[in-house]
Amino acid sequence: MNQLTKVLLLVLTAAFLLVSNYHTSAYQQEKASSVQVEEERLVLEITSVGKEPFRVPVLESRAMVAIIPVSGSEISAVRIIPWIEDGLVNIEVSALYGDVSQITSYEELRALRTESVGLYHAVKDNVIVISELMGVEVQPFNVRVVSERAKAEENGLTSGSFTIDPNIRPICCACGKLLCCPSQGNCLTCDVCGSCCLR
Repeated sequence: MNQLTKVLLLVLTAAFLLVSNYHTSAYQQEKASSVQVEEERLVLEITSVGKEPFRVPVLESRAMVAIIPVSGSEISAVRIIPWIEDGLVNIEVSALYGDVSQITSYEELRALRTESVGLYHAVKDNVIVISELMGVEVQPFNVRVVSERAKAEENGLTSGSFTIDPNIRPICCACGKLLCCPSQGNCLTCDVCGSCCLR
């Protein structure tokens, strides 16, 4: 091999390595930014006077249901179903009639009579006051879409406690610092906050 061929091979090898490293670096940066977007998970925080905040994961389906019992009213509880669609959080609120204290499965929940209160739409950090139930002696309560990570850190919980991949860990609600993780098709009481059910 003559000197010119050796130099040419060396230049081509160096160029190939530079291009390979550039594509690998660009792919890693793209993958890291996609993971960062996926990590921004949302939680619906439900607050009412005298109760711990009840935090429910916002999923891409209507799979997580929050049940908030009420007393002194003709209704027995408020059902809240949050889900995200096209970047907007939808919050379906309904009144429940019947005994919610013994409900342990989603099927038992479905058997109760419901009455629609409203469908609300929210974005992160948006607070909505639900006051439509005052006519049946239910005090207004707030719902707010928040970052799961911020709420986990604020309450001393591990980030990822609420809306985590159901293939890896259970999906959990939280009442204060207590995590409640129902299995699929079941409901679980979450201390004074109420219950959460996973379809």
